[in-house]
Amino acid sequence: MPNKPKTPLRSIRISDELWEAAQQNAAAEGRTVSEVVREALERYNARRSATNRATKAQ
Repeated sequence: MPNKPKTPLRSIRISDELWEAAQQNAAAEGRTVSEVVREALERYNARRSATNRATKAQ
């Protein structure tokens, strides 16, 4: 990502089994685990935002 600005490095705890499976699956797709995690967090936040908007509209 030479043209993208650097983002802060974050630390999280993940079991070895989950991390290794994520590495293998991401590599099989030609992606990094970081890309997969970012995408998952984006989907999670979008889903939560939609849920919160729906709850407030009731």
